[in-house]
Amino acid sequence: MNFEDIQSAWNKESNDNIPFQLPTALKDLKGKQSPVKKIRNTMRTELIFQLIGLVIVGFFPQILHLSSSFLLAFYMTYGFMIIISLYYFIRFYFFYNRLYNYTLNSKESLFTLYYDIKINIEMYRSFNYSLIPVLVIMLSLFIVAKVPLGSLMDQSHLLTLGIIILAISTLLVYGFMEFGIKVGYGRYLKEIGAVLDELNE
Repeated sequence: MNFEDIQSAWNKESNDNIPFQLPTALKDLKGKQSPVKKIRNTMRTELIFQLIGLVIVGFFPQILHLSSSFLLAFYMTYGFMIIISLYYFIRFYFFYNRLYNYTLNSKESLFTLYYDIKINIEMYRSFNYSLIPVLVIMLSLFIVAKVPLGSLMDQSHLLTLGIIILAISTLLVYGFMEFGIKVGYGRYLKEIGAVLDELNE
């Protein structure tokens, strides 16, 4: 084999290498329809709806005609809900801004983005689960306000009522949360994961 044949074989092999395919694989993650931009749009929309939801919850006593004797307990619980929400809103705001900084021009950058999204999905889960005790207290206040005091004195009723409230709150939070993660974040995380898998082959 002469020098020209060796050089030709080398050039052919170089053209088949993955580094030359990286920009093509990463190109799918850029542009107007990129998963990162979709995640940012989802976060922005979700923040608006969560803020509206927080305001509406503040008017529940008036909407559902809660007795004035329960108003202090309700608004103390509502205050805890706002404090918990503010903490997570601030964390998500930093994550939202951090999404601007990912260049997506290397496998390392893509790995960092992928795991950052996964961590923030888990934070989103913990945020929703932290609201369960608040929901339990709020539901309990509304139920206690409507149920006669004499029937609440029976311990068996209290235990049953507590289990029902806890189950309803947990199911509501879990259902909405998992649906929100799947629709708003999960599919875009899969797109990024698919590109990572492609780059690893």
